[in-house]
Amino acid sequence: HEEEDLRMIMKTYEYWCHRLFPKFSFDDCLAKLEKLGTKKDVQVYLKKLRMDLIFDEDQPIRSDHEEERLNDASIPQFDDLFPPNENTEVQEPPTLTEEQLERIRINKVKANRLRQEKLRINNKDTLEESCGDSNELINVGNGD
Repeated sequence: HEEEDLRMIMKTYEYWCHRLFPKFSFDDCLAKLEKLGTKKDVQVYLKKLRMDLIFDEDQPIRSDHEEERLNDASIPQFDDLFPPNENTEVQEPPTLTEEQLERIRINKVKANRLRQEKLRINNKDTLEESCGDSNELINVGNGD
């Protein structure tokens, strides 16, 4: 069963990499992890974690027996998360209420006004700078 076990491990790693770096491909994620693994901070943290020197302050410390019992029941299997059937239904996006649509429209108008105002100010500043440069050139020419 080695081949099936390896396939399951690779699927789990791919899923984990996707959750860790959603925009990376699997190979890019592995390269990033290899690079991060050489960092001293990461190595020290992993060493402390492996020696149980790091505790999660939000969770109470449990005995090994309690950990085993919780781990068996709470870890979802990869196949449970992603069933093999690829013909799953695509869910429709939720519809927006009239109030939400109106707020979106108002926000777009505000954003457009702000954008226009910034462009107007930037154009005005640019025009003043260019006029200032040409006035200096005219004054230099008149001084001779």
